[in-house]
Amino acid sequence: MSMPQAVRKPKVFYGWFIVGVVFLSQLLGNGIMNIPLGAILKPMTDDTGWTRTQVTLAGTFGSISSSFLAPITGHLADLYGPRLLMTTGSILLGGVFVGLASMQYLWQFYALYIAGRMTTGNSLQGIPSNVAVVNWFVRMRGRAVGITTSATYIGGATQAFLVRYLTSRYGWRSVWLTFGLLTWGILILPCLLLLRRRPEDMGLRPDGDDPDKMAKTQEGAAGKRSQVVQEERWPVRAAIRTRAFWYLSVAFGLMQFALASTLVHQVAYFTDKGIPYETAVVGLGIFSLLGALGQFTWGIIAERVEVRYCIVFNLLLGLLGLWVLLTASDKNSVMLFTMTFGFGIPSMLTLSSIIYANYFGRLSIGSIRGAIAPFQSVGVASGPFLTAVVFDAFHSYVPAFNAFGLFFVISIVLVLLSKKPQLPEAYKQRLTAS
Repeated sequence: MSMPQAVRKPKVFYGWFIVGVVFLSQLLGNGIMNIPLGAILKPMTDDTGWTRTQVTLAGTFGSISSSFLAPITGHLADLYGPRLLMTTGSILLGGVFVGLASMQYLWQFYALYIAGRMTTGNSLQGIPSNVAVVNWFVRMRGRAVGITTSATYIGGATQAFLVRYLTSRYGWRSVWLTFGLLTWGILILPCLLLLRRRPEDMGLRPDGDDPDKMAKTQEGAAGKRSQVVQEERWPVRAAIRTRAFWYLSVAFGLMQFALASTLVHQVAYFTDKGIPYETAVVGLGIFSLLGALGQFTWGIIAERVEVRYCIVFNLLLGLLGLWVLLTASDKNSVMLFTMTFGFGIPSMLTLSSIIYANYFGRLSIGSIRGAIAPFQSVGVASGPFLTAVVFDAFHSYVPAFNAFGLFFVISIVLVLLSKKPQLPEAYKQRLTAS
C-alpha cells in the first residue's frame, strides 16, 4: 500500500511576492512625489518662468485632494484587497507622466500633477500598498514594511541621478516621459497578476506560519504565554477615541511637514548658499539612499525595541540634521546633513506603518489609516508650499527650518505619551458577536 504524499510547503512564502510588487510600486510611484520634484524644481522654473511657490502649490493641492479619497480607498483595500486599486493606479500614473512631458501652461501642470498625486497617494504609495504588506506579516512586519518603504528613497536616489542626467542631456521634459514609460512597462502586469488581499484567502497564515504547528504550539502552551502572535481587530470608531490615535496623527503630521519641505527645497537651499548644483543633487541622491537604509534598519530594530523609542531617537537625529542645515557652508555640510537628517526622519514612513498596525491590528488597518490620512496629508501638502512662501517673503529658509526644530520637539513629547491603547471590552463583545 502506498503512503499518502505530504503536501509540500512552498519554499518561498507568498507574502514576499507581495512585498516585491509593493516595492516596485513605491519605487515608480515616487516619480510624482517630492524627491524628483526637488531635483527638477530649479531647471523647470528657470525654463518656464514659474515661481517656486507656484510649482510647489500644485503638490499642496494634490496631497489635500488625495486625502479626501483616502477613507474610501482604505475601506476598499480592507474589503477587496489592493489589486484593482494598484493596477488602475499604475495605468493612470503612467498617463500623467506622459502628459507632463508635453504640457505648456501652468494650469496644465496643476491638473496633471494634482491628478498624479491623487493617484499615487491612493494606490501605489498610499494606503492600499501599505495594507497589502501589513496584512501578510505580523512577527516579521518590521522588516517587510522596512523593505517596501525603503523603495521610496531608493527610487528617490536613483531618480535624482536620473533627473540630473536626463535634464543635462535632453531637458527636463524627458524626465516625465521616461517615468511614464517605466511605470507602464514595469508595474502594470505585476500588480494585476500577483497581488492578493490576505494570506487567509490562499489558505496561508501571516509570516508563512504553519497552521498545524501553530495549533500544537497553542496546545502545548497551556498555562504559559503563547508564542503565537494574536492581534485585536479595532474598528475605526474605537481607534479614533484613543489618545494614541490623535497624538500620533499630530506628531506624524508635523514630521511630514518638515520632511516634505526639506525634500523639495534642499537642493535650492544649498545652491542659494553657493554650493554647486551638482553637489546638491548628489547630496539629495545620498539623502535618499540613507533614507532607504534607515527604513529597513529601523524596521528590523522595531521588531525588537519598542517602536515609540525608535521614533524618538530618529527625531533626535532630525534635530541634529537641522542644526547642520542651518550652519551649512560647503559640500561637507551637505554630506553631514544627509547622514543625520537623511538616516533619521525618512524612517518615519516605516515606523508609522508599524506603530499603527501594532496598536490597532491589521484587519481594519486600511480604514483606520484612511481616517488618519487627512491629518497627515496636511503636513505633506502645506509644508513645501508654506516653506516657499517663507522664502519668497524673507529671501531665506532659516525661519522655516527653525520652525521644523520646534515641530520635532513637540513630536517627541506626543510620541512618548502615545502608549499602546487597550481595546474596550464592549468592542470585543461586538466583534465576537459579529
